Amino acid sequence: MEDKLSFIVNGEKYTFGGNGSDRIPDTETLRETLHGRIPGIDLKKNCNRGICGNCTVLLDGRAVEACMILSASCQGAEIVTWEGLSDHEHRLYEIFRDSDYFNRHAAYISIRALVMVCIAQFRKKEEPSERDLMNALAGNYGSCLDIEKVMGLVRQYRDLEHAGCAEPETEGKDEII
Repeated sequence: MEDKLSFIVNGEKYTFGGNGSDRIPDTETLRETLHGRIPGIDLKKNCNRGICGNCTVLLDGRAVEACMILSASCQGAEIVTWEGLSDHEHRLYEIFRDSDYFNRHAAYISIRALVMVCIAQFRKKEEPSERDLMNALAGNYGSCLDIEKVMGLVRQYRDLEHAGCAEPETEGKDEII
């Protein structure tokens, strides 16, 4: 009996198992599979408990922590990692990274996780409501994160989408006249 596991990662199909030695154990997490078996995927292993968000991926359009998902449960799934985001989607990260707020709080927050959660919402609905975004982000911020500041940065990204992807203006930078 063949015991194959196949899924699509960033648009490319991968198959493991069968009669070969590349069978994925039932206990292997998606983070372990993506990081260890697929070249060019850089998923960090930090907490390995689904708390830090550094291994967040899109699994069939939902943002999930890859360390909490067994690879065996991903048969036929479509997975998008950080490396699979478009240049435009990476602009949200640039906006977060360059903001004064995240420069002061970056040690406590996985910006990548916040970006992946927001991108999942933008891919699901062209115009997600602020309520949709805040509900999606609810599991990704604690008492150290000011959700209004985050939403301000998300609004800035949304404005860029409507303006045709111009270069992001970052908080705290002077405008040249």
